Amino acid sequence: MSTLIASIGLIWLSLRFIVPKITRGNVEVSTLSISAVPPALLASMSLLMIVSVLAIAVLIIMSLSGTPYSLEVAMEEPMRVLFSELVCNAAAVTGALMICSCLLPSLIRVTSGFWALIASLPISAFMTLVFFFKVAPVFFV
Repeated sequence: MSTLIASIGLIWLSLRFIVPKITRGNVEVSTLSISAVPPALLASMSLLMIVSVLAIAVLIIMSLSGTPYSLEVAMEEPMRVLFSELVCNAAAVTGALMICSCLLPSLIRVTSGFWALIASLPISAFMTLVFFFKVAPVFFV
């Protein structure tokens, strides 16, 4: 539960303060709210939900193809795992931003895939940081 709260909070922080500065207005979250939930918080929860759906789909495809994720390799090479986690998070967040932009255009606006990739970098870095703190005891044993 704390991982979920940390992820939503860091994605909200990114969407509210970091992403608008680095994308120069090419990725925006709406400021108009029709509910008590702030739009950036709603966008971060939507983004995390779509990233989770994409991750579940990839894991199902991997298990159906017979290539399960190897935890032994993950424990032996932590830097490689963190880098691959960062790349996977960046790909998933970029896709989720594009999907959110198509499904919820009144909530989040992305002008192009390039700007979605740029916007995904701080979000994926925060998600990788949360992952690292979650599995850090495994790496340092």
